[in-house]
Amino acid sequence: MMRRIALLTMLVLGFAVCAAFPAAAQQSPLESLRQLGLPDDLILDLKELVDERMPPVAHDVEFSPSEPQDGEPVTVTARIFAVGRSRNAPVFEASILYTTDGGATWSRADMTRAPGDDRKWSGQIPGQPAGTDVLFGIKAVSVTDELYVEAACEQSGFTPMPEGPPAACEGDISPALCALRFPYDCVFPLSVSEHDAISYEDERIAIAKSLDFQYGHVAFGDGRVRLKARFKGEVTHGTISPPNLQFYVAGWLNPDKATLERGLDAILKQGGAVIFAIPSLFRECTIYQVAGGATLDADATSATCVSDGNTLEVSVPLTAMEPNPSGELEFVFLTLSQASPNMTELKLWDASLFTRVKSVNRGYSVK
Repeated sequence: MMRRIALLTMLVLGFAVCAAFPAAAQQSPLESLRQLGLPDDLILDLKELVDERMPPVAHDVEFSPSEPQDGEPVTVTARIFAVGRSRNAPVFEASILYTTDGGATWSRADMTRAPGDDRKWSGQIPGQPAGTDVLFGIKAVSVTDELYVEAACEQSGFTPMPEGPPAACEGDISPALCALRFPYDCVFPLSVSEHDAISYEDERIAIAKSLDFQYGHVAFGDGRVRLKARFKGEVTHGTISPPNLQFYVAGWLNPDKATLERGLDAILKQGGAVIFAIPSLFRECTIYQVAGGATLDADATSATCVSDGNTLEVSVPLTAMEPNPSGELEFVFLTLSQASPNMTELKLWDASLFTRVKSVNRGYSVK
């Protein structure tokens, strides 16, 4: 829980900085945070906690044969590991997600570690009939439930999530949780833990259902990334009087943006966030990020936010996240509330786990 609060604090303070200091002010994001009154020792603690995020990554993905014949299986190998700034974490499981119908339906092939090398994983896609086009990507889950997933196809929006778990989840200990970690159409899962997906009323009674993250998805297409989060209650801006404002934040990190910083400064310089807030007091759907590596800027026109019952969909142009040659991005959702006129007294409630998503174009045709 402390790790979640740290993540929330970091992005909420970034939002407060945007409100308190104009983009033209030439000061570092960290200096702006200090001017808000945040003690240095707390900043250092938050930097350390933020650095604990460890979604897995997959490198050196290869498959053989590259031109399989009718019915011939294909072996996929990759180096898969979870690396944090301060320590490493084991990868709990890895699998190949593949589709033979352009992303309409997906199957799973489990991967196993190589003996003596816990970073080398391999799996096998079953043989397919001649003429079949296969797209595939890697999915991996760390021991802390953080997810790496490769988006192997694109679409321009979200379709309804199928009811019931897919056939690939049959036999899992928790088919419902498996379904939330599984793609459908060309929509890919964001990290979700059992504690998010299943309501534990005795442990989470203090969190309003409208602020309690349940699960999320991501889709790429038409030069945009679309993030969709579901909460356990209806998404709402809250009330102005009595003051009980509610905020929803979709944040991202771009590992391709070079920085020698750690913690808060790294987050603010590598990433950005869309804030969904009450339109009569704030810009309802605004991108906040560091401009030119030094000052925080706001863009109230490029993103779109649409709430529908328990869900919030956020769409952001990929240009807001460039340069991104690797195609890898990390995403997180968080929620907060404000029951006081003082902007620095925002109350932090919940955050999803970090998810690393990589957009890939990988596949083969069966001869």
